Amino acid sequence: MSFEDLFDDQRIMVILRGRPPGETVALAGRAWDAGITPVEVPIGRPEQVAALAAAVRAGAERGRPVGAGTGSVIGSGSGWSGLALVMP
Repeated sequence: MSFEDLFDDQRIMVILRGRPPGETVALAGRAWDAGITPVEVPIGRPEQVAALAAAVRAGAERGRPVGAGTGSVIGSGSGWSGLALVMP
């Protein structure tokens, strides 16, 4: 998915920083239900990776991409399909 595809008709992006995994998924779901496609979960600290992973899984179930902002080394494994890492 290109930048243009993701943001073509979107003027707003949801950034979910520092929330626990369950709350991150719930808020992302509310954004998607409201028609807001771009969702980012920053991972500036290792403990934030769990929230990103949960959002990526929820997004995959709904066919929605989830980006990771404020990048850090995260590794790979199952559940990471659809991850777009955005580095500053």
